Amino acid sequence: METFKTNTSDQREIQIKFKQTSHKNVTKIYIIECLTNCILNIDGNTNALHQYDIILLSAFKKVALAAPINNTETIIRTYQEEIDLLMAKPIFIAGNNSLMSDFLKHDNENSTFLIFRNLKYCHGYCQQIALLEQTHSIDRYLHYEVQILVIALLTELLRVRVKSNSASDSHLPRTKNIRYQSRDMKGGAILKYMVTHIQTVNLENISRHFNYQPNYFSKMFVNIFSQTFADKLGETKTEIGKKLLSFTNESINEISKDLGYKSTTSFSRSFKKRTQISPNKYRELFSKNK
Repeated sequence: METFKTNTSDQREIQIKFKQTSHKNVTKIYIIECLTNCILNIDGNTNALHQYDIILLSAFKKVALAAPINNTETIIRTYQEEIDLLMAKPIFIAGNNSLMSDFLKHDNENSTFLIFRNLKYCHGYCQQIALLEQTHSIDRYLHYEVQILVIALLTELLRVRVKSNSASDSHLPRTKNIRYQSRDMKGGAILKYMVTHIQTVNLENISRHFNYQPNYFSKMFVNIFSQTFADKLGETKTEIGKKLLSFTNESINEISKDLGYKSTTSFSRSFKKRTQISPNKYRELFSKNK
């Protein structure tokens, strides 16, 4: 466990270093715990994070903490843990969910990470892991305790993933052949395609990309996400719109075009329907809260 801070004297980003270790029959998982609001760059992807957000990484090349915003100190803690998949397997079976097991077993050179939002109570697990690791002991009982706490944390993330997982910021393995993938890996690949092609994606071209007929794909989509393609697309555009409004100087008209809307009116109407405020008001409120 390591703590990284930026303060008012820091003008450049701080690169986050993870120790490279490896043992048989285990898989590595990297955890970043946000103790304050901050901006994290993962392989060129800029992610606006808030206090109590948690990021899981299984593949990446460079992670860096950006310089502080408006003279505000930023703090994160990082953990590098080794998970025995046989020990963790029961939680994936009990939860009828393969997202985490596939994520942990994933071996890819591309960035692969999951962002979970606003999980204040999960920081109790992180705090206990930090306290145990601060003893710098190699006692096998202590190692077992840490494993149990990490698995408990992963279990909790699985339980709340629908509400807390950020679709537009998380990066999952990109694959075109999803026919025989698990439900959750199908969902990850579909979301990745939607985000990457947000300006032009529609039911017809996304169905064609994954080699499905539109009617079948539409039914499969509802089964995976419990909402229609149109609803999920609108939700994803809103999430990306928030990011562009917060961290770019693009005009509302430019953002509308980036998201594939025909007009700023269409974008504003859709954004307000989902957030209860206009894009301009959202940008104004974010600026005040920096």
